[in-house]
Amino acid sequence: MLIDVAITHPPITTPDEDPRALEALMIALGEELNPKSHLERRQVELIAYSEWDIMRHRRFSARLLAHEAQRVSAETLREERSRLLTRKADPNAHNSQSQEAARGSTSEFVAVAYANHLNIHAHHEVSVERLEARRRQLLKDFHDLQARRALANIEDAELSEP
Repeated sequence: MLIDVAITHPPITTPDEDPRALEALMIALGEELNPKSHLERRQVELIAYSEWDIMRHRRFSARLLAHEAQRVSAETLREERSRLLTRKADPNAHNSQSQEAARGSTSEFVAVAYANHLNIHAHHEVSVERLEARRRQLLKDFHDLQARRALANIEDAELSEP
């Protein structure tokens, strides 16, 4: 009695990623590495997934840093605008200690937020390093599979006939 089991795989791409780009990456790696067996094709697939994850971390890190730079710029602009408006309303207010304290607390908030974003960015950098090490190992394993296949195709000199 055969049991028909449908195996479902979780999606590899996130909603903001194009699955065709992952497919194109797999095709390009397949053409470059030229796998001959099922195990070699599976190894190429794993290499593509590692590469995809590396690119995903780099994209996220770039977006994170761009967002942080934009947010810090907006915060600085708000501070400057507030300082200018305070000067217009009360020319002597820009020298007050309360305004300096408020500006200092805002700068502290910006610094903490920036440090938190850098911490997240550092996490992504560590993840990329681990993924690159994994990709190197997968490539080494792929080349080992190819070497074993090549050795298996060598005829034994003692058994070959003239």
